[in-house]
Amino acid sequence: MEQDLACGVCSELYLEGQREPVLLPNCGHTFCRRCLLSLERNGCLECPFCRRLNDDVPVLQLPVVFALLGLSRHFRRSKHGPCGAHGSALEFWCRRCQSGLCGRCLFEGHDLRHVVLMEAIIEEKRALVQRRGLQRLGRLDAKKGEAMGGLSEGLLRLAASCLEAETLRAAERVTKQAMDDARSALDVDSVLDCLQRLEQRHEGRNDSPCAAGRQSEDSVLQGGEERKSERVEHGSTSVRRGVRRFYRNSRSISLDDRQSLKIFNTMPCDAATALSGGQDQWAEADECRRSLNRTSNTPANEEAIPLATDSAPEEEEEATRSSSPSAAASDPAADAPTPALRCFVLSDDGRQARLRWEGGRLHMYALSSRCEKPQLTLQLSVVESVLQESPEVFLDLSAEGRRLGRVYIQLWGHLRRARHFLALCLASLGPSFRGSKFSKVESKDKAGECLRVSHYLSAEGTMSAMGLMEGLEWGGDHCLPKRAGLVVAASGGKLEYDGCFDICTRDHPAKKFSCPFGEVAGGAEGMEVVREAARHEPVTEVFISEVGVVLTSQQRCEHV
Repeated sequence: MEQDLACGVCSELYLEGQREPVLLPNCGHTFCRRCLLSLERNGCLECPFCRRLNDDVPVLQLPVVFALLGLSRHFRRSKHGPCGAHGSALEFWCRRCQSGLCGRCLFEGHDLRHVVLMEAIIEEKRALVQRRGLQRLGRLDAKKGEAMGGLSEGLLRLAASCLEAETLRAAERVTKQAMDDARSALDVDSVLDCLQRLEQRHEGRNDSPCAAGRQSEDSVLQGGEERKSERVEHGSTSVRRGVRRFYRNSRSISLDDRQSLKIFNTMPCDAATALSGGQDQWAEADECRRSLNRTSNTPANEEAIPLATDSAPEEEEEATRSSSPSAAASDPAADAPTPALRCFVLSDDGRQARLRWEGGRLHMYALSSRCEKPQLTLQLSVVESVLQESPEVFLDLSAEGRRLGRVYIQLWGHLRRARHFLALCLASLGPSFRGSKFSKVESKDKAGECLRVSHYLSAEGTMSAMGLMEGLEWGGDHCLPKRAGLVVAASGGKLEYDGCFDICTRDHPAKKFSCPFGEVAGGAEGMEVVREAARHEPVTEVFISEVGVVLTSQQRCEHV
């Protein structure tokens, strides 16, 4: 009986007011007025049972089925149970006695001032539960935020430590290679080259948290005279010291070469000579420095890690002896390679995702089937727990072997469609947008122009546009005017095309998108990358080379 007295949409018992039963005129099915009003706001009013249209009469004017309303009222009363003393239905509640009453109980010593209807006390207690529940949820959310904040900062420090270990490992590798090359060098140019490689500071990422406190403005802003004197002093000592090291470590050169080195080593090199008449001595070193700078693979914006400064002659001799082949042979542990410290995100099915510091923020790339052997792994569920409520994803766009740039997209996390897009950026459900090509430019060179991606790639490399989630938003209250930068669904409301999306490049306020779920972040810079992709001919050559999500905000990285 309860099923017949409840709305077929919300499963709530009919009740006076918003939950009163109303009759659809064209099919005769009954639903509560609140549910029908909701269906009417989303478009045409179809019967949830038979799908027949009922647009003739507005929902607010539909008649109430009073017979169902009376039966529902009687059923509600019977649900409270019978009175233990009289066997009648419990219809009242005594606040002083805190017990249910039937009609006969009212005449047996209960003060009517404390008696209320059973329905009224139920609604009152429901409201109290909701109020106290919201208060408790607020406290729990605050504590959860603190816990997630601590976890997020822990991930930051872990990733930063891994990056610093990799940077130091690279510096160690360069240093050992320069020392090995110096042992086998037979001419001055080779020695100077090795020396230059040692003194050219190996660079690490200056946007990592561990490196944030190392940069000093004073080290960047140097006066002209100070730089000039530093060059003279450095040149007059470094060149001599490099030649002396080479002379000590050379065992197979001829006597004439040794004599020439002695003459070179005793040449005067004061400040005036270095700046005026001694330009020939600097020519080779400058050329070497320029050559190394041209061939360096390290990005120009990375931070330098200084090596040890020049030591005293006695310390130098000891360092030379310890770095000689005999010393190295006696200490096998000295040449043992330092193990790489890699950190990856691991999914339940064994796929891995890279973590990288870029632009002062921690980025996680989409999962892939690559088989690395990291020393540290983070479970995907843990990483997903620290994502922001409105996460920021990134798309790297390329064409014809050339990288066009990176586009950051701020998703509107309250929408299921945004969560669906995030899953395709992380490959957490399997497929991802990595390798997907743009298919067309909708309304090219006109108002409302959009750049479209019409498929994603599965793990097997097959193309598909089928949605990975059900119940994605479309139309109704989700419609917004066409504005440049919006990332919108391009599925037509069909599940088989829910993997398609557009990025709007031109405003068209007179028209609306059915369901935007994010917006290009980064202002004009991000939109310029999108527009460059839209201008490329043909646009089908533009593809998404990499995709992922930003795990941390800029502010948090600076704090760490």
